Amino acid sequence: MDFKVWFVQRLRWRVAAMAVAISGLTLVLVWAFMPRAVEVETAVAEVRPFEETVEDDGRARVRERMAVTMPWAGELERPSIKEGHWAAADEVLFWVRPMQPTLLDARTRAEWQARGAAAQSAWQRAARQAEVALVAWQRAAVAAARAVMLAEQDFISRTQVESAVLDLQREERSWKAAQAAESAALHEVEQTRVALTAASGLPPVARRAVAAAGPVQVLRVVQAHEAVLPAGAVVMEVADVRRPEVVVPMISQEALRIRIGSLARLSGWDERSGGTGQAEGRVRLIEPAATTKVSALGLEEQRVNVWIEPLQELPAGDGYTVRAQVVLRRAEEALQVPVSAVFPQPGRPADHAVFTITDGRARMVPVKVLGRGAGHAWLGEGLRTGQEVVVFPPASLQDGARVRVARRS
Repeated sequence: MDFKVWFVQRLRWRVAAMAVAISGLTLVLVWAFMPRAVEVETAVAEVRPFEETVEDDGRARVRERMAVTMPWAGELERPSIKEGHWAAADEVLFWVRPMQPTLLDARTRAEWQARGAAAQSAWQRAARQAEVALVAWQRAAVAAARAVMLAEQDFISRTQVESAVLDLQREERSWKAAQAAESAALHEVEQTRVALTAASGLPPVARRAVAAAGPVQVLRVVQAHEAVLPAGAVVMEVADVRRPEVVVPMISQEALRIRIGSLARLSGWDERSGGTGQAEGRVRLIEPAATTKVSALGLEEQRVNVWIEPLQELPAGDGYTVRAQVVLRRAEEALQVPVSAVFPQPGRPADHAVFTITDGRARMVPVKVLGRGAGHAWLGEGLRTGQEVVVFPPASLQDGARVRVARRS
């Protein structure tokens, strides 16, 4: 083989090898920059009962909390009963003694004794004046009787008789006024005597009992020690804790969607003790006024108290936490997908969409959301039963992108 033929063949082999290398490199580059299939998780759209609810923590409260107060100003004896005590009807809750007057010093006692002597003299004077008024009334009565007799015999005129009768009435009223003055003076004497006797601490002081009006449990003992208290001071708080109701401070926007009579589910008090910890109730009252409360994040929130009437018996108690779930609306047959599958459409935040899978590619399908529950969304249109949708779609997922369904272990 001459040199020319050999050179041509060798050049052809090099060109072919270079073409193969370039093709392989091109394939590698194409494979390297080719979009990968996005790994996604999916769920199936299905028809089943739907409930839209709101949840929050509430507290069980007694229906009527009563404050037992001092019936009059006096000395409270140390109450023997404590918090949690069940009191039957007419059972004594505590005892009250009338307040003892303060003792008098020598000067004040002398003053009161002088007042007593003056009151005694005034009473004696009033008694003598009453006797004088009695004599004057008797004399006027005799004069009036004589005038009537003389008038019947025509010895005196009718005018003189009328004058004698008027004098009798005047003297009678004077006598009654003197009797009233005597009685007032006697009361003054008695007042000074009682003041001096009470200040000496001689008479025993009787105590009075304050009893329960019905079967109640003591919630709080406000005054646990002996003390001198004014009338109306609160000594303890009692209530019948056997049938509590539930109050839930809801956010005002959620409370506006609740209606009187809505179904509520109560839970969260006795799961650890082996009970079901669940009961149903009905919304009895939605308070018209909201209050401002600070959340755990330090934000101010407007809260409205929603009162729930339990339909089953709750454990007896006051103030324990209850988880309340209020049903806003319910549908027996509703097409649902997980809430995590629904997202706002790009550029149209008021509209929603989901990603479905068709031939291994993601397709964005607009949907109409009729409601959102705890974990599922109720769709009105856009999907069919049994369609597969992407849950938790990643931000990189676009319409038409290749996807690969991740298999759950």
